[in-house]
Amino acid sequence: MHPLRSAPVCLLAFVLFFVLLVAPVAGTVRIVPIGDSITQGTLQNDDGLSHPTYRYWLWQTLQSSGYDVDFVGSVDQPVLPYSFDQENEGHDGYRTRDFLTGDRLKTWLSGYSPDIAIVHLGSNDAMDGVPVETTIGNLKQIVTILRAKNPSIVILIGTVIPRGGYGPNLPALNSAIPGIAASMSTPSSPIVIVDQFTGYDGYDDNQPLRYLHPNRQGEQKIAARYAAALAPFLEEPGPYRDLSIPGRIEAEDYDRGGAGVAYHDTTAGNQGGAYRHDDVDIEQMAGGGYDLCFIRDGEWVTYTVQVAAAGEYTATFRTAAWSDGHTVALSVDGSSAGTAVLANTGSSEVYADTTIPVSLPAGTYTLTLRFAGDGQNLDYVAFTAVPATTLQPVPPSTLMPTDPNHDGVYEDLDGSGIADFNDVVLFFNQMDWIAGHEPLAAFDVNRNGQVDFDDIVRVFSLL
Repeated sequence: MHPLRSAPVCLLAFVLFFVLLVAPVAGTVRIVPIGDSITQGTLQNDDGLSHPTYRYWLWQTLQSSGYDVDFVGSVDQPVLPYSFDQENEGHDGYRTRDFLTGDRLKTWLSGYSPDIAIVHLGSNDAMDGVPVETTIGNLKQIVTILRAKNPSIVILIGTVIPRGGYGPNLPALNSAIPGIAASMSTPSSPIVIVDQFTGYDGYDDNQPLRYLHPNRQGEQKIAARYAAALAPFLEEPGPYRDLSIPGRIEAEDYDRGGAGVAYHDTTAGNQGGAYRHDDVDIEQMAGGGYDLCFIRDGEWVTYTVQVAAAGEYTATFRTAAWSDGHTVALSVDGSSAGTAVLANTGSSEVYADTTIPVSLPAGTYTLTLRFAGDGQNLDYVAFTAVPATTLQPVPPSTLMPTDPNHDGVYEDLDGSGIADFNDVVLFFNQMDWIAGHEPLAAFDVNRNGQVDFDDIVRVFSLL
């Protein structure tokens, strides 16, 4: 392990509150990637291999997501042997001041008008020992020039990726870059800081022997983080899939709209690397399908759903949790609807069901799931309607059954107020009567669609 590989700067990729006030850009979105050789690319790489630059991977991600984008810029050389929109504003060897000298950037912008700018600069400044305050001042001037061309431009500024053997100037620069957004971001022209440093290895993610430029793995990391930051400006908020209740909501089908609107995730990028291309962590499960993974305390996701009929429902959360104390709180249009206390399954690959009763109105609503506790996965939430049939006392008892733990199942068959062995005996003796006279959902403990001996065993195991 090289001693300089993991010198993290405490910068999390974030989207300022201003992002919530800006509507997605309509029509074809013109994006200008601005930077140095990391952005421009070359046909002669340090490792002798071919690298398409992060722009290629970003283009592929945006295209596969269905976004209508156009990369713009005054540069399309060298022509890289890859099929994608190659126009950009990357200039090999440039420091931040070089974009200002002779009104270069202003002149280049005369040929096009971008809706979004990706500013990936600062590597050469840091390597050449340019004072941090000078680099920050230059970046602020670049922002001003971009806004002179388009007062409503969205500006993404990436922190500087590590290189092998970097000095103290680079972390100091990365610590100062968020101040640009804090002082200059506006509702009409938001500035988003994208953390390209954290989790990027200056050796493993760069090309040997100089370790200055990204290899393919590094390019893909850079692209993934810019794709996640771009998402809120490229898609209309709203449902990702048509979801209805009763029915099953797959965890990965949370709404469109990006960070702060459809989700809150505390780590940059999709750490599971599957299904979608924002900051929510999604992985492909061993048995097929997807789940939300690496869920951390305080994160949340939203789903737009159509509830067919007002009534009582049972919500079943299919989760894995590998420590105690995890919960998922459900709210409907901001109003609390219940909290599931998750079982400790002891592993990220072992799943269990947790059920809670939920009262839902009819119509279209936004469901929000808020997670408490680090270390849990969510596969889906299934909503089953509780039949309106009125419960009856299970003979010979004359008392109504109760649900002591409020999980939607009536384990207290004799109405004593607690679930005990007497209820197991009563269930065994009256299983056929229960199947013929009681609402199925109230006594189907194992959720297999029938009342059977396994339900009795399950009640016994809960004592």
